Amino acid sequence: MATACRELYARTAALKRFLPTESQPFVDDLVDHFERVAGICDSEREFLQGIVDFYQSRTSAKMNVAMERLALMSAVLLPLTLLSGIYGMNIIVHSRTEPAELAIVLASMVVVAAAMLYWARRQGWW
Repeated sequence: MATACRELYARTAALKRFLPTESQPFVDDLVDHFERVAGICDSEREFLQGIVDFYQSRTSAKMNVAMERLALMSAVLLPLTLLSGIYGMNIIVHSRTEPAELAIVLASMVVVAAAMLYWARRQGWW
């Protein structure tokens, strides 16, 4: 708005031949005032844009950390889900549960989870 008003009064000041001589300094003063207001508005707009950029980068960094954690959980739990999917329906049967086989499957799940956590640690995910 200030820029539009400044342009309007600048055009008025450019048409000095149609203005009374006593109003010319007032028009020049208005042009100067609107130039200053437009400059202040531009600096405020740049300041607010900087704040918005800072907020967006901070939010993006938080989202990246959250996504890394979700990826780590997925990487660790995916092999366990595979093992439990293969053995889950066939390993624990109330009348014929094999404790040795169950122990082997559970131990392999612990080993796979530990190996995935070690691998994630070496990759720098955790």
